Amino acid sequence: MLTALNIPSSVGHLELRSSDPFAHPKIFLNYYDKPEDLYRMMSSLKLSHKILEQPPLSTYWGVKVIGLDEVNDDKEWEKYIRKRTTSSAHPCGTVKMAPESKGGCVNHRLQVYGTKNLRVVDASIFPTIPAGNLNAPTAMVAWRASKLIKEDYHKKV
Repeated sequence: MLTALNIPSSVGHLELRSSDPFAHPKIFLNYYDKPEDLYRMMSSLKLSHKILEQPPLSTYWGVKVIGLDEVNDDKEWEKYIRKRTTSSAHPCGTVKMAPESKGGCVNHRLQVYGTKNLRVVDASIFPTIPAGNLNAPTAMVAWRASKLIKEDYHKKV
């Protein structure tokens, strides 16, 4: 059974461990920090489980999901969800593209505010999380970045 929150309300954050640029940051994922995320996941899992228990799907379902036979109430659902669910590993939006006055870190040409000759060309510039895989939108950012870099190069030459 696979269920995922495409657009969670909970927001994680990073903290630097030191001034060493090679030191790994502290990562705080904050899954289910917002009650609505937990509610949406619980509702989704309950419905998925109910559907899979109905004929004719129950004939093919057959495999018990580890730990679900112990889940009888919302407290147990919450415990199950917190223990057994994870991200789809599509983090993005950490240096969003927006006007600096609106909390943006990168301008419309993918240049980092307050720096010279530094661009960000990945999913971290998305101001909001796309409701799907990040591969195609990230490829489009890279395509656009290549055009911007060429434009800037030809202006200098």
